[in-house]
Amino acid sequence: MAIPSTPFGVSNTRALALAGISRRRLDQLLRQNELVRLRQGWFATIGANAWVVAAVKFGGHLSGLHRLKLLHKDIWLPDQAQMHLHVNTTLLPAPPHQAIW
Repeated sequence: MAIPSTPFGVSNTRALALAGISRRRLDQLLRQNELVRLRQGWFATIGANAWVVAAVKFGGHLSGLHRLKLLHKDIWLPDQAQMHLHVNTTLLPAPPHQAIW
């Protein structure tokens, strides 16, 4: 069974299960480096979008211009634009102490 395609290469456990990926198959995909674990319950393919991966690793999602750019390719962002993230800090443990981007 192939890995279900997602728009940006990132899926959660529930979406994978609904696509027919069993826990055993998920473990196999992780061992084969076809998926990587971003954080508990979230996984990415090797070619996943770097912005989405960073946002999920941090426990949030893209917001602002970066989200708009992701959804509409015609949006221009300067190279030095800082990534905009929304993180619900009341639901998450403390973020890791390492930079993720």
